[in-house]
Amino acid sequence: MSELRAPCLNPRCRRTFRCEHEGETVICRKCWMLLPMAVRQRDKQLRRRLRLIKRMFEKGTDYRRRGRHFGAPHRGTPQAYTMGVKFDRLWDRHWARVRSFFLAPEKPVGLDTFLEELGL
Repeated sequence: MSELRAPCLNPRCRRTFRCEHEGETVICRKCWMLLPMAVRQRDKQLRRRLRLIKRMFEKGTDYRRRGRHFGAPHRGTPQAYTMGVKFDRLWDRHWARVRSFFLAPEKPVGLDTFLEELGL
């Protein structure tokens, strides 16, 4: 029985990876390094924020509630919940930017581009 393989996000890359989850998106190291530095730094920043949100969830729902007024513990939603909701939107927007970099390149790859680089 053959195991399922997930291809690299870059359509011009031929690498595949073992699929651990259904619908998994994978980028190989070589293609990851092709991304602009700003996108890679944003990914690192979002992963740090995710670790913070996970730690806050582990502490419980009473930890740092937003909207408390004069010490009333029943008011407001937990800060971890609101940060998690905002994080999901940021994470989706970040991966849309990564996908668009590989799936919609600025210049098409082909003979015309090669001749243009040579100056012909």
